[in-house]
Order: sequence, then C-alpha cells, then structure tokens
Amino acid sequence: MPKIEWDKNEVLIDQTSNALKITKEEVSRTEAKTELSLPAAVRDDKGTYTVRATNRLGTAFRNVHVEVYDRPSPPRNLAVSDIKAESCYLTWDAPLDNGGSEITHYIIEKRDASKKKSEWEEVSKGVVERRFGVWNLATNEKYQFRVRAVNKYGISDECLSEKVVIKDPYGLPGPPGKPKILDRTRSSMLVTWEPPLDNGGSPITGYWLEKREVGGVYWARVNRAPVTKPSVKGLEHNVLRLAEGVEYQFRVMAENLAGIGPPSEPSDPALAADPIFVPGPPSCPEVKDKTKSSVALAWKPPQKDGGSPIKGYIVEMQDEGSTDWKKVNEGDRLFPTCECVIPNLKELRKYRFRVKAVNAAGESEPSPATSEIPVQDILGKSSDN
Repeated sequence: MPKIEWDKNEVLIDQTSNALKITKEEVSRTEAKTELSLPAAVRDDKGTYTVRATNRLGTAFRNVHVEVYDRPSPPRNLAVSDIKAESCYLTWDAPLDNGGSEITHYIIEKRDASKKKSEWEEVSKGVVERRFGVWNLATNEKYQFRVRAVNKYGISDECLSEKVVIKDPYGLPGPPGKPKILDRTRSSMLVTWEPPLDNGGSPITGYWLEKREVGGVYWARVNRAPVTKPSVKGLEHNVLRLAEGVEYQFRVMAENLAGIGPPSEPSDPALAADPIFVPGPPSCPEVKDKTKSSVALAWKPPQKDGGSPIKGYIVEMQDEGSTDWKKVNEGDRLFPTCECVIPNLKELRKYRFRVKAVNAAGESEPSPATSEIPVQDILGKSSDN
C-alpha cells in the first residue's frame, strides 16, 4: 500500500481534529483510497490542499484549491464628521475580508448614547457608498452610530463610532482638568493635565499652557506651538527657563476648530527648586573623651546631603540591656556640628550611641552604632581635669 500524506499550502497536515478529518482505506495491495473533510469549514480553511502518494517507485500528487465563503469581517474606522445642529456625515473603510463574496451594501444604525443601554434604530439598510449623511437628528442630543457590511452569505459584526453630541458645529471646548506638577528642578517643571469633559463637538487639536508667579496678576503663554499628542503618561509639557526659588502656577486651555476654550483651574503653587531627599547616614561616632559621668563623641557628616544643607544632628543612646533608643538632644534642638558631649550618665554603666543627620527633607537613617562604651574616667586621667 502506498504512503499517503496531505498538505495545506505546502505544509504537512500531521494532526487531525473534529474540524479536519482524514480517512485512509486500502482497496488492494496496489490501490488505496483517502478522503479529507472539513465538517464545519471557516474562512481560515481556504487554501490549496495536496494529496501525495509515495511507494518504492516514486511519488504522485494532486492539488485542489478550496475556497470557503462566509459573511464579511466588520467595516473599519467609522468616523463622524460635518456635525451640524440636526445632521452629520458618516465615513468608514471596507472590511479587510469580504468573505469571498462581493459586498452588496451596508446597514447603518443609531442609538441614544446619553443612556447606558438603548435600542439600535435603523437609519438605512441599502447604503452602497462608504459615505452617508444622517439627517433629522435631535439638537444637543448624544448619539452613537454603527455600520455593518452585507454580502450574499450574511451580515458582518458591527463597527462602532465614537459618541458625539449633535449641535451647531465647532463650539468651544470646555476647560481641561486642573494641572498637576509631576516633576521639578530649579529651572523647569513637568506639568500634566486631563482633557476637557466637553470637546465642543469637534476633536481637540491642541492645548495651550500659561504660567504666572504666585501673587501675580498676568498670565504668560508657555508653549509656542500647541501640545497635540499625549505621551505615555498622558498630556504633559515640560516648562523650561523658570527662575530658581520662585513659586509658579499653571493653567491650560484646549483648542478645537472653533478656537481656544476657557482656562482650567490654576494648579497648586509649586516652587522652582531641585527636589530634595533626606541625607545619607553620618559615620559611626567615635569616643573622643569620657569621664565617670559623660562621653564626648565626634563623627563625620554624611557623604550625601540629599540636595539640601545639613541643619544639624540628632544623637541617640541605648542603655545596656535595653533595646530602646533614646534621643539625647534637648527638645527639638539639633547639635550644629559633628561633635557633642553627653552628660549625666551613670558611672560604670555601658551605653551605645548612634547619630542621625537632618536637612529640610527630614531625618536620615541612623549611623552604625558604637560598641558598648563603659562610662568611666580614661585611665591615667585625673577626675579633676
């Protein structure tokens, strides 16, 4: 019996399923019968199928082209344009796949988009061109449209339009959302905002950003060209050439074909300054002197000040046998330099010490702690000194 194989588009069919079945039957020692069937063929099953028989004398094959017909895929890119007080125009692109049969016409429907759920109402079911005017719409009402393609085998799935308000063309857009400051330096700020809730019935073509110093009266335009494309993070603009140490506010206006709409609410004031962070930890404190009731410590400042000058230091101590750290500083006072004397300690008790640096952003992580230090006079030093 010859070896029998099937290919689809020159690729061997090595697995069968309920959707594709292959039967092989031996008629005689020199003759065989085979059949390939597609019980529920779909468009992806179309192609060239090859049956190939091979024995010791050679190979023979036959090709057959299979075309599977179906309803079309959905139309594409349904757009609403030329919006007037009672009408608009719809345009769309043809389906990517016509189902193997010529598109005969399109079905257009509309619905009341001011409601979450509303019934679709037929506008026309015999449209041949891919541009259609919709008339007798209600002014200031929100609509959504859909279009479906039809061939001799059925009706496609829908292609939906955006929701649009039918009104006199090109009203001004509403105010954008209140701007926020995402990032800042001493000379720049990254400003971001949300689009307006009302685009005025016309797509937003860009945004204009204005700034003023806090307490000022006049607003100054920031961008020379409108911001048109959102970044990955959204609508934003990096404002440059700011004066260090000055507080600014920003506001945004949206533009469409009718013009520039009203400004947003001003942003919260923001200071043009490099961002600051808490400093790094100081070095481990060292004992410079001690008596039977005090210890003198010294340490080195942190390697990183966090972008803000060090205001001072907090010293903490831990009594032997305790896990708690207690602040040595009196009240909210800071040690202004990298040294201090800690008085009123108990003679012969052991203490550990650590230090934190403080800047405008807050306290650093603590330094490494000292080993346990016994409180006693240094050997050979008179207690009178």
